[in-house]
Amino acid sequence: MKTWKLAGVAAVVAFGGLLGGCGDGDIKRFIELDTMKAQAFKDGGDDCDKMAKTYGDWKSKYGKEYKELQGKLKDKYKDKGDAEKAMGDNAAKMKDNAKAVIDGMFKCASNDALGKAIEAD
Repeated sequence: MKTWKLAGVAAVVAFGGLLGGCGDGDIKRFIELDTMKAQAFKDGGDDCDKMAKTYGDWKSKYGKEYKELQGKLKDKYKDKGDAEKAMGDNAAKMKDNAKAVIDGMFKCASNDALGKAIEAD
């Protein structure tokens, strides 16, 4: 995957995670999905092919629901300040999740299988 493209995807993940972590009745489910997504990257460890598989499996099972919740919450909290206020106690968890995903992406930036899974997002 091209490094510039990876940096763009990483920025979207971090920004989307922060906005997506804003709370109403959907927040609990979104955080659960976001945490599972982060775990999929962590489970790969230093094995980029394994990371591609675990992320791909997560994405196949939960990707659509995650994107729908993320979009719904982004629409509700268009102002970043409101989003950060609404995140409250969930801010640290969401930042940790974003870091795990971004770290995995950069660790395996040259892995074609992970690149294909991410590009399909």
